[in-house]
Amino acid sequence: MNHPLAFISHGVRKPAFFILLVWTIIVMGFSQVINSPLKNSAAPASIVSFELARTPSNVQTMIAVWDSRAQLFAAFGLGFDYLFMPSYSFSIALACLLAAGRHKGWFTVLGAWLGWGAFLAAL
Repeated sequence: MNHPLAFISHGVRKPAFFILLVWTIIVMGFSQVINSPLKNSAAPASIVSFELARTPSNVQTMIAVWDSRAQLFAAFGLGFDYLFMPSYSFSIALACLLAAGRHKGWFTVLGAWLGWGAFLAAL
């Protein structure tokens, strides 16, 4: 099995990884800023509380507590997460490719599986 990013040449892999890593950290930090107005007693973990609400009544309670500004932040934040998913999956997959490239044998196969797994996790 080939790694999903095996097409990236060896000389470009490490710089590309660090660029992707920095980008992913920036996106993650921006996501935290977006979600900070959402934290309150109904949603103690901010948007994560909303995403794991379990019941429609919990969702309605959170939405009712948020003012219109917070609701706009929630909508934008949920959409912004779709940028975070490919960012972290490419970063993790490229890190697996770099690690697998340093070893031969079963470690290379494991790196390929983990690379595909990172993209599967994003889906």
